[in-house]
Amino acid sequence: MSKRKNTIFYVVRHGKTEWNEKEIVQGHKDIPLSDSGEAQIMELAKKFKNIKFDHIISSDLLRAKRTAEIIALERKMEVKTTQALREQSFGAFEGQSESEFFSMFHKWNKLSDDEKNKHEKALDLMGVEPSESIISRLITFLRETAIGFPGSCILVVTHGGIMLNLLKHLGYKEDEVLWVNNGAYLKL
Repeated sequence: MSKRKNTIFYVVRHGKTEWNEKEIVQGHKDIPLSDSGEAQIMELAKKFKNIKFDHIISSDLLRAKRTAEIIALERKMEVKTTQALREQSFGAFEGQSESEFFSMFHKWNKLSDDEKNKHEKALDLMGVEPSESIISRLITFLRETAIGFPGSCILVVTHGGIMLNLLKHLGYKEDEVLWVNNGAYLKL
């Protein structure tokens, strides 16, 4: 059996939470999985049963860590956590309805670059983490992990905002990426 040459990442979005079900913006709020979220991830764990993960690394937020623990349970593997995989901070919008947030976000996307630059400081003051910051910490994490564990198969458990920003970074246009469902995953 030959050793894998490239590091493989399975990047998973955590299971549903009550706030997901109620369509409330979570961000850094530490919300646990709901019962349906736990069941959802148990089904995902069955899909992954024939994949040999060498490492499991998760966001340090409860919903992601619990998702990783469910997948790791039968494998008897340790789950390592890191803030590098945390959801985007949505600052003042955390705890608010998603419809209000996305309405503002769609208006933001229609602004010209000059208009965005004028209003960017307002978002900073509201505690919203810029996309550039998310991509920087995620790409740094992926590079360092690939170098640290060459040829490994690594399960990474994170959040929807992180995955959407990754997809945009990889070349998907905003209108091509509608949503990353809870329990969805990417293989890199």
